[in-house]
Amino acid sequence: MTIRAYRNINDRTQREVDDSIDSVLALEQIHQQLITDDLPRARSNWLKKVDADLNQGLRALLKQIEVDRGEITRGLDPINSVLAGVPFRSGSRLAIEPVDRVSSNLHEFRNVVLAFTRDNPLGEDLFNDEAKVETSFKRLRKSLERLTDPSRAGEAWRRSVFDAREHVTFRAIETPSEGKPIVHDGVSGMSGGEGQELIAFILGAALRYRLGEGGQAPPTYGSVVLDEGFVKADSDYTGRALRALQELGFQLIIGAPREKATAFEDFVDLVAYISADPDNPNSVRIYSMTIQEALRLDEAAA
Repeated sequence: MTIRAYRNINDRTQREVDDSIDSVLALEQIHQQLITDDLPRARSNWLKKVDADLNQGLRALLKQIEVDRGEITRGLDPINSVLAGVPFRSGSRLAIEPVDRVSSNLHEFRNVVLAFTRDNPLGEDLFNDEAKVETSFKRLRKSLERLTDPSRAGEAWRRSVFDAREHVTFRAIETPSEGKPIVHDGVSGMSGGEGQELIAFILGAALRYRLGEGGQAPPTYGSVVLDEGFVKADSDYTGRALRALQELGFQLIIGAPREKATAFEDFVDLVAYISADPDNPNSVRIYSMTIQEALRLDEAAA
């Protein structure tokens, strides 16, 4: 029994010690090392850490995951306040609503931690049943091997458990002046213009909040560059989206092909008309003009 106990200390002793008489020298060396390391004191310190550090740390970790999830929800409040002040589609109003995303990894992690903390209650004298504590700890370590897994799978697991952004998804609630609210879980099923309009409202409100330093006042710097923005939308959708961005306090800088100029007529004052340089195929020419001049140029080209 004594030899077997020495062998079970760790992986190294498993390799170096067997049941034969030839292992006596190795056993003596292990015994001396245990005396030098003061194994009883080290074990006592470890049991204290299970209670004071590991147990409480795991409880705090579960709490922090919930806190982070709550921060995301609270972060939507000022964005929804901005959205409430901008009409959306025929006088309706838009709001963003968080929806919990089911995570089997998070569910499993929470169960593992709760099982460990339940088996080892805070403040209980763990010295009364050291074997039970050790068994519980080994089970915990085995269950949480992915905490230190350097592979992509391990990284994905940690992200799914600890990143609160992975625990929630969002949907837009459109509340018309009459009738029932309309739920938008995404832009699938919408036309290109409808989808771009919805995205413009939500991103615009989020940018307004961020650039406004978290307040309700318009941002002091609010230039938004739209590179070929709303090219898939008709003039009606484009107009509503651009009007919303302007009402949110943004200065719009729009890059678009010439044929889309009419869609921006009511929202753009100056135009930088860019065309190929006929004298140098590797260069372009830029002409500054009003939107009316750009539209006349477009008509002449047609």
